[in-house]
Amino acid sequence: MDSGRRFLDLRRVEESDCLLTISGQEDEVLRAALGHELADHDLADAPHLRIALRSAMDVVQPLLPTPGRKVLDCRDLRGEEVCTLSFIGPPKDVVCAAMGHLARFHNERATTERVDELLLSLKELPTAATPWS
Repeated sequence: MDSGRRFLDLRRVEESDCLLTISGQEDEVLRAALGHELADHDLADAPHLRIALRSAMDVVQPLLPTPGRKVLDCRDLRGEEVCTLSFIGPPKDVVCAAMGHLARFHNERATTERVDELLLSLKELPTAATPWS
């Protein structure tokens, strides 16, 4: 059952020390991951980074155990289903990535109120036995 959803666990990308996982449609995941890595981790935009990101993408949710991982789904934030992205990871990383995504792709301003709203929107990561669509 392939819904077209992809998972990119940035822990699998060689140059990244990021604990974030981004999920959604392949092109959206790649754009969000590239934007996140360039902006938040000061990586250079080079063909090898795009190749590394694309090759680390998978159709199954990563099962690498990490306590305290949370999930934030852009569809829940925006009240629309145009964006398919979800961010999974430590709360601070998830909020930072989501705020960067909202600013870059949805033209939202980063405000203290919006960051607080994102923190309140974090959910527990579903168990590994539960498929996540």
